[in-house]
Amino acid sequence: MKQIIQTLLLFLCLGIVSTGAAQVQVNLTVSPNPSPRISDWADRTEVAILTVTNTSPDLEGTPYKIRMRLFFDDALVAETHMPSVPQRSFVLGTEVFL
Repeated sequence: MKQIIQTLLLFLCLGIVSTGAAQVQVNLTVSPNPSPRISDWADRTEVAILTVTNTSPDLEGTPYKIRMRLFFDDALVAETHMPSVPQRSFVLGTEVFL
């Protein structure tokens, strides 16, 4: 049963013009055996965990949005609807999103 998603891309859309001194790290941890039904993912927070770590005080308060695209066999299966995604602001330290 290897019909698991082949490619999971995640884009973090930043509202930063200059990222020369940016110190932001984004980690995506995905369950090794996620349900093949994307609809199941909404109720199972352990499927994907996104960790955003900001180590730069200069970026504190900078707005950003999280954009997700999900591909199966090189075909786009699902993606976030960007106008409805809440804008977040960087905090100094680590934030975890389930």
